[in-house]
Amino acid sequence: MAAGVVTLLAAMLAAWIGFVDGPGAAGRLAQMRTEALRTAMSRGLAPGQFRALGSGVTLNFRSSDPDGTLREVFVERDLAPAADGRERLQVVLASSARYSLAVEGGYYLIELADGESHEGTPGSGDWRVTRFQRQTLRIPQPEASLPGRPRVDALTVGQLRASTDPRFNAELHWRVSWVLITVVLGLVAVPLSRLRPRQGRHARVVWAVLLFAVYAGLLSAGRTLLERGETPRSMGLWWVHAAALLLAAGVLLLPRAGDALARQRNR
Repeated sequence: MAAGVVTLLAAMLAAWIGFVDGPGAAGRLAQMRTEALRTAMSRGLAPGQFRALGSGVTLNFRSSDPDGTLREVFVERDLAPAADGRERLQVVLASSARYSLAVEGGYYLIELADGESHEGTPGSGDWRVTRFQRQTLRIPQPEASLPGRPRVDALTVGQLRASTDPRFNAELHWRVSWVLITVVLGLVAVPLSRLRPRQGRHARVVWAVLLFAVYAGLLSAGRTLLERGETPRSMGLWWVHAAALLLAAGVLLLPRAGDALARQRNR
């Protein structure tokens, strides 16, 4: 009875981690890494270097003050094409500028002071020149994405079930499996811990470790097969749990079979 209660509590904890806390933590981790990547993309401006800010915008400046003010600033930005399809540019020259991120996020703000704005088509003499004392450019931040394939451990159960991607199916079965492995090993623990007369206290430890190692190894291999699409979707990882139960039954029944055979020989 006590073992059953402990197994149930452990299975509930495994389910909460696998279906609630784990995906939530993975999602927060991916978000933090993405924000860190976006911040790295928006920092590190150096004098004399042309820095692409995304959305067809390039920034250059000669020097910077300790308070972050940029001096002798050059900004080039792509504009909407002309009516005849030719590309248009905006070139801004300013004596100083302040560079920051918008409060609502997702945008750069470049506040320019004492400069000129040149708008026109490269190669033509039709350019419009505007002088200004203050001008603010609002530029969307470039999308930051983590390298490698998209993570699936942060997705909800509904998202995993709705997709036909083998990786999504493998992730769903993987979460279910760590609940089932807790239940299976918890149920097997009591009969596996029973010792025969004259057996040492740790006589069954090797069998328990072997059972867990084989179980975990089969789960890992089964997930890889699912992700590759080499295992039918309906089969999932159920065959792994069936194999683990058969192995546990063999570990428990083999000594009894040996004892029964020995008694028959002694008759």
